[in-house]
Amino acid sequence: MFFFDHESIFFTLWGYPMSYLEFFGTLAGGVAVWLSARGNIWSWSIGIVNVVLFFFLFYQVQLYPDMFLQVFFFVTNLLGWWRWAHPKPGEENRRKELRASWMGFQPTFVLLLVTLAATAAFGYFASSLHELSPAFFPLPSAFPYADSFVLTISIAATYLMVQKKVECWAAWILADVVATYLYFSKSILFVGVEYLVFCLIAAYGLWQWSREARSSRVRLICLYGPESTGKSTLARKLAERYQTVYVPEVAREMIDSNRFTTEDIVRIGREQTARVLELAKKANRVLFCDTDVITTAIYSDVYLHEIPGELEDLERAIRYDQYFLFDVDVPWVADGLRDLDSRREEMFARFRVELERRKIPYVLVSGSYEARERAIVSVVDKLLMQKS
Repeated sequence: MFFFDHESIFFTLWGYPMSYLEFFGTLAGGVAVWLSARGNIWSWSIGIVNVVLFFFLFYQVQLYPDMFLQVFFFVTNLLGWWRWAHPKPGEENRRKELRASWMGFQPTFVLLLVTLAATAAFGYFASSLHELSPAFFPLPSAFPYADSFVLTISIAATYLMVQKKVECWAAWILADVVATYLYFSKSILFVGVEYLVFCLIAAYGLWQWSREARSSRVRLICLYGPESTGKSTLARKLAERYQTVYVPEVAREMIDSNRFTTEDIVRIGREQTARVLELAKKANRVLFCDTDVITTAIYSDVYLHEIPGELEDLERAIRYDQYFLFDVDVPWVADGLRDLDSRREEMFARFRVELERRKIPYVLVSGSYEARERAIVSVVDKLLMQKS
């Protein structure tokens, strides 16, 4: 049991004796918090290791409220892991996990009042523990009210984090500031330094989750169909109309002829996907995308007679809110890359079949470029009026 004994020293750093318990508990906690700030679901499993080790540590240094808090964290790590992996319909992000969202001012204010009331109640209880149970708590609680605030605000923050609410990081900043003071006061220096770093990570998490919450409200529009049907031109025009950004057909930036390889196809698919995910964070309510990974797969099959398996994974990474299938009833225009003018009807049928095979709803746009723009604007305007 020496590993769980705070007096068992792992190493000494600058005169500070570092126990096994403090070092590995802190290390697990740091990794878990960083992964949380990144929105990575594995933060919950590593967090379980952290709370088990800290339970033993806090008992031995008489931070009893913090010790009780680890029991709560153990349960919520399990709940959070499950909640993020099993979002309700409409709650999922592009990775099919729970997406970040805002809770709103009124429920946040109510939660803050409840937290302060719980701090007062639990602080009074913590200050009497050595009298109520002297056998188990031989020494009085070191900082009953400040430590209780860390406990209650951490409970609130964890509840918000399980639901992936952006406000959780504001709560964590408050908890980490007070906790940093407590741990330095009790000479748990390594943990104190860690919580100081946690303050910075929490600020990063607030920024990162705010971006995700904003991008999750952005409607993704895919302009889809064979070559020379007006997709690129309309993507630019629509982005200007809605004062937003658009994703170009990245293949045109990466190849200069139709003599490409499967490696090129994979690179194009990766970059097209990455560009959508990145620009969704900068878009104003709607993001227009000139083609998608299905298009990349179609051209791979047409020119190379094979489709790299990785494209299926990339396709699942993004869920478009609306597809517009472009008809081929406009003049074909050569541009150096286009060479399928004699197969336009065949390619149009292939594009349609790929959507229908995947059971993806779409709107067919045809006629002049002006008529196509009007048709798209009509649908997009209605889409933007709907609740996210």
